[in-house]
Amino acid sequence: MKEEDLIDDVVHTSSHATCSSSPTGRVFRLRPWRSHEERTARARPSSTFSPGPNESIQAIIGTRDFAADNYLVFSTKLGQIKKTAFSEYDKSRREGFIAINLRDGDELVRVVETHGDDDVFLVTQSGMTIRFSEQDVRAMGRDAAGVRGVRLKAR
Repeated sequence: MKEEDLIDDVVHTSSHATCSSSPTGRVFRLRPWRSHEERTARARPSSTFSPGPNESIQAIIGTRDFAADNYLVFSTKLGQIKKTAFSEYDKSRREGFIAINLRDGDELVRVVETHGDDDVFLVTQSGMTIRFSEQDVRAMGRDAAGVRGVRLKAR
């Protein structure tokens, strides 16, 4: 690590299964074992694992099995939220899957794995927060746009 480097998140996973998402609303399966060619190799920033030329890593979720009773909850910059069964992403496709249809000017800001009965907090840039049960959001298919999680005022 360099002095200006910052660890944002630590993901514990096996070397064979990781699911990641990008700000464009796509989900990819990355293979961490491909990130290093030897055991003593130095760490690399997640940006070097970019799945495509216009893609970057927004979230990394360590998984070996895609449990049917777990979900991925997506939230966007414009306040949309979407819950999808984790098992929907148990396929490997090089170009990834569209995980959420985004409106113009919107982008994915966070993806978290949930267990079906968790509470969800959405926090705006100005610090306003809304909390609700995950059960209040129905599970949707991969290509849905989601529902309004929080209404944001125009700037």
